[in-house]
Order: sequence, then C-alpha cells, then structure tokens
Amino acid sequence: MDSFLKRQIHYNLNPLFINIIISYPYYFILFCLFLGFVFAWILYRDETKFNIQEKKHWLYVLRTLRFMAGSLLAFLLLSPFVKIKKNIVENPTVVIAIDNSSSILQDKNFNAQAFRANLESLTKALSDKCQVEVFSFGSALQKDSLYHFSDKETDISSAIEEVDNTYFNQNLTALVIASDGLFNKGIHPFYSKTSSSFPIYTIALGDSNIKKDISIIDVHHNKFAYLNDKTTVELDIEANNYAGAKSELSLYHILPNGNAKIIGQPIQINSNRFNQTATLYIDCKTVGLGHYRAVIGALPGESVTQNNTRDFFIEVLDGRKKILIVGSSPHPDMTALKQSLEQSKNYQVDIDFTNARLANLNEYQLVVMHQMPSNTNAAGDWNKAILEKKIPCLYIITSHSQLALFNSLQSNLEITKQADAQQDLFPSIPNSFDLFSLTEESKALMKRVPPLDFTYSSIRPKSALNILLKQKIGAIETEFPLIAFGESNGVKNGYIIGEGIWRWRLYEFQQNQSHTYFDEYFTKIFNYLAVKKDNRPFRVNLAKNIYRENEAVKLEAQLYNPSFELVNTPDASIEVKNREGKTYKFNFAKKDKIYSLDIGYLPAGDYDYKAVCNYNGTNYIADGAFIISPLQLELSKITADHQLLNSLAAKRNGSMYYPNQIDLMAKEMLEKLPFKKLLYESSETNPINNLWWILAIVILLLAAEWFIRKYLGDY
Repeated sequence: MDSFLKRQIHYNLNPLFINIIISYPYYFILFCLFLGFVFAWILYRDETKFNIQEKKHWLYVLRTLRFMAGSLLAFLLLSPFVKIKKNIVENPTVVIAIDNSSSILQDKNFNAQAFRANLESLTKALSDKCQVEVFSFGSALQKDSLYHFSDKETDISSAIEEVDNTYFNQNLTALVIASDGLFNKGIHPFYSKTSSSFPIYTIALGDSNIKKDISIIDVHHNKFAYLNDKTTVELDIEANNYAGAKSELSLYHILPNGNAKIIGQPIQINSNRFNQTATLYIDCKTVGLGHYRAVIGALPGESVTQNNTRDFFIEVLDGRKKILIVGSSPHPDMTALKQSLEQSKNYQVDIDFTNARLANLNEYQLVVMHQMPSNTNAAGDWNKAILEKKIPCLYIITSHSQLALFNSLQSNLEITKQADAQQDLFPSIPNSFDLFSLTEESKALMKRVPPLDFTYSSIRPKSALNILLKQKIGAIETEFPLIAFGESNGVKNGYIIGEGIWRWRLYEFQQNQSHTYFDEYFTKIFNYLAVKKDNRPFRVNLAKNIYRENEAVKLEAQLYNPSFELVNTPDASIEVKNREGKTYKFNFAKKDKIYSLDIGYLPAGDYDYKAVCNYNGTNYIADGAFIISPLQLELSKITADHQLLNSLAAKRNGSMYYPNQIDLMAKEMLEKLPFKKLLYESSETNPINNLWWILAIVILLLAAEWFIRKYLGDY
C-alpha cells in the first residue's frame, strides 16, 4: 500500500503568515534553510577554532550536518502538518442472512446440520471472489448466535434495511436471505427500502405444502378499557383442509384460582381455505390487568396444535379522570383545551359557567379556573370549595382576572398590573424542567407559536416554582413565568398567564394538518396536575406492566428521607414470584441516588413482586405485579411462503433456490455478479511533529555531528 502514498504539506502558522506561505511555499522552505544556515554558521564561523586544518573536508561535513539539523528543527518549530492520501482497495462483499426464528423448525424434514454444511460450501465457493459475511436475524440482525432457530419474532424487512445501513457506501455485491418467507414484524419485505440496489438471492426454507390445521392467526383488541364498559375483541381464524368440520371458539379469563370461561362460539368451516373474523365482547367488571386466553378447538389430524391458543391482556381502568373547566363566559381557550383533552379516552371534561357542578366538585381530579376570579365574578363559592377540598387547580390568568383576589387564593405568585395596555408574551423554553418529559417536537412547536395577550404587569414568585415556559417580550427573554407549577398548602397548582392558547392549536394545524404536539403538550400538563402526589418513602417503578417474552424486565426504586430527598444508603432487595410459586430473589444495584435492577428474561406468566428496604430501623415495603406475555407469533402460520421469497428475489435481480440447490446458486452468482474491487482515496491529517521518523532524522544528524567531532578530537 505504501507505493500509493502521496504526501502533501500544509501549514499551521500565525494567521499573518498563512496567506503568504500558501501562496509562496518556496519562501517558507527558503526561510527554514536560512535558519539552518545561521545555526551552522554560528558554531563553525571560525575555522581556526577546530584542530582539523589538515582535514578540511570534515569541516564541510560538520557544517552540512548542522545545517540539515537546524533546517529540520526550524521546520518543526513552525508546526506544519502533513496530509497523507492513501489509495485503498476494497474487496466486494456478499452478506448471507439466516432466518433464526422458531418457525423454521416446523418443517419436519429440515436438517440443520446439512443446511449449515451447504451454506459453508457456498461461503467457500464465493470466498475466492469476495468477502463473505454471515448474519442471523429474527426480530433484529445479529452477527453471533447462528443456527439456533429459537427467535420468537421474524422481521425480514428490518434485516434487509440493517444490512443496507451496515454496508452503506461499501462494496456490497449481493445479499442472500435464507428464510421460510414468514414474517410477523415490520413491513412487507417486498416494500423494504434500501439506499443501493444490490441484488437479493433467496434460499427457500420450510414446507410450502398446505397442512391440515386450524389456528388463531391474530387478535385485535384495545389495550385499555374502563370499568363497567364492554370492549370488543376480534379474532382472525384460519383453517386449511377441513371443509365441513366444526369447531368451537372459547374465551377464558385467566385467574389465580383457575380459568373462568366467558364465551363459547361455534365455528362452521365451509371450505378447505377457510378464513373468518370472529367478534367477541368482554364485560369489564374488575379493575386491573386482565389476562385472557382465546382457544379454538383442535380437530383430528392437525399438524400443529400450539397455534390454537392466543393469550392477550386488557387493562381495566377505574374510570376516566374528570376535569372541570370553570369560566364566567365562553372563550375559545376553554374549547381548545377541552378538545385537546378529549382526544384521549382517559379524560372526561365538563365546562361550567354557573354553579351547577359545584355540589359535585368531589368527582373531579382537577379544576381549571379560566380568568376566575374575574372583574365581574369573584367566584367566591368556587374558591372556597376548591381550597377546602384541596383539589388541584390550573389558573388561566387573563386581562379580565381580578388580580388582588387571585393573589390571596394561592401562595405561589403575586401579579401586579402596571398599565392597562396589552403586551404580547411569546414562550421561551428554560434550560431545565424535570416535572415531566416532553418530546423535542412539542418543544419545537412552542418556539414558533403566536404570543399570548396580557396586560403590562409585574410578577413576583412567592415560593418555589417549576417554570415550564418563560415570557419573551419582543426579543427580550425575561425570568417571568408564562406557564408554571407550584404547591399551595400541599396541593399542586398550575398557572398560565395570558390568553390566546386557541391560536397555538390552530397554528399547529395550519403547519402540520394535525394537533398532535399541542395535544401532547397540554395532556402532559393536565396529567401532572390531576395525578395524586405519591408520598410513599419507598417505591418501585416499572417501565410497563406487560412485557413480552423476549423483553428484559428492568426496574427502578427510590427511597426518600424525612426531608423527601433521594437516598440509597441502605441495601434494597426484591422477591419476584410467579403464580406457580417459583420465586426469584434479587438485590438492587445502587446508581446515583436511586436503585436499579435488570432482571433479564423471565418465562411467560403472571408475577407478583415485593421489594424491601430497611432505613433507620424502619422496614419499607413496595409491592406490585407485572405480566410476561407469551410470544406465539411464530406458530400462527406454519406454511412457508416461498412465493414471497421468489417475488422479492425477482424484484431485486436475484433468484430463489432451495437448500439442495445451493451449488447452483453459487454458480449463478459467480457467473452473473460483477465482483469488482473498488479503489478510493482517503486522507489523514496529522501534525508533522507526530511523525517519529522526522525526529529520528534530527537526532541522527546531531548524533553524527557529535560523533565526528569527538572522533576528530574536538570538544
């Protein structure tokens, strides 16, 4: 490779010299040579000083050595850098991706050892022309763990795209996919997009013969339902080669003390290629996470019965959060907030312009006081009831609010009007806010929305505030809050200063034809205020209540001291138990000021946990439950889809072969594919002082001069 190296010198000097040296590089070289000449002349200017008059040629040698060393030192002291250009040869690459999912083993005639030997022969046949890389894929592309065929999911399109990303701008000649064509994750492989149009060859695994089988292909249901509601469950049923047979579809509620059958529905199969979507209804009568199992009755001669069962989970919530918006008259801001919240089924929003709902105030988790108290309505009954019942409140303060009365109702803000004139308040995002997380898209929206209107006023915080948005007046960013949160008498309150929120929602629709990020922004605000504050000193948090069988279970725990500060001085442990009685015990790891634990993978089932921590002689316990849902996707279809593999190969200028035809595939690839090496140039810039051989030359020149002088008897 060294024969391809080209070196180009650049210079890194005082800016006054850069243009001169780049324009006249020879002046720079002459300057270094001049310094080297001066360096040699100072020492050897007096010839009578040396006792070598009879061998004057040695004096010229010494002068030359000193001149060369001085010139190189001058060159190095000016700190140039060297740019090394290399011509690199890149060999062509063929990637082999093997479907490692469990559906491959549904073919009784599949011989894993013979298949592996065939792929190794393909690798050997191609290795003379290219580099061969072998991967496996299930839910994701992997370099290791080949030939175990146990993955619970198959995502062919993701494997294609990951190969494309991994070998982007590299010499990828072809991709070989060995699969049965069955996928249950990601988009259809035929529509996968890649940055380059490399050919795809496919090896058709599995049995494409249609076997006698009845199965539940898929289950469609809501993840959440509300207490005393009915929720719909749709089940896709497929049967092959069972024309005229009858079966029964049953739905069970899985409970700790046994399974309760909810529904039984007969299924009449009227063709050999039978498909039907059955609709069932579940009465949600129990709060919590419900485990359900759909079972289609097995028929004589079925090749596989594991796909006759599908488990799913529905979380039943104890009613929606009820939010009340109180105002003295209709206003578009009230409508915008109501419409935003009603996008989620978790909220029920009511508006009251009178005292009609005052008697039922206990039903609401949050009250929004829109410009109340106002100059025309002191809202004394509302204010008294909210304070007595300690209900969180969101105050929307406008130019019509009665500021003196508002200041007396809470202990977070004091607002004093300075003038009757209106001013525009643009939102400004502070550096830190940690009460809840917001997406970058919703933050970006807040940087562009129109201003809110409010009178010229001064705002003085009376207690600690968490500021979500600050006021920006013109080009000046102030410290005054636009949207903020605080606590008054132990109750969470929120404050929005100004009116015109409706324009924010309208602005997003004008820009994006949706209200997604506005709705997300204010849903987070309302959710924070409406959720009751958790005052437990020790608590355990899970990322979710339902984990899939191929997901690791991760937990975090927090311990608070009497001042409600995070501590993790004592040890904390947890016991996890499934419904069969098997127990797993773990100790939490200490991380920063919290506890963390990665349990890893657990078998499918229902689990209860109890975490224990002893702090200052007191035992604290946090308990809960979670579910590991079984992955049955690989059993939903057992007939290989070779048509998909053939279509994919044809679209990408490749061909489909069977495992016993891999030698023919190798022959076609060697004849058809352009196994060309790529030659491209890369450059690397380094300070020339980092090149060791330059310093070595200087040392050798000075050492040679010193040795000659000593040899000649000079000092």
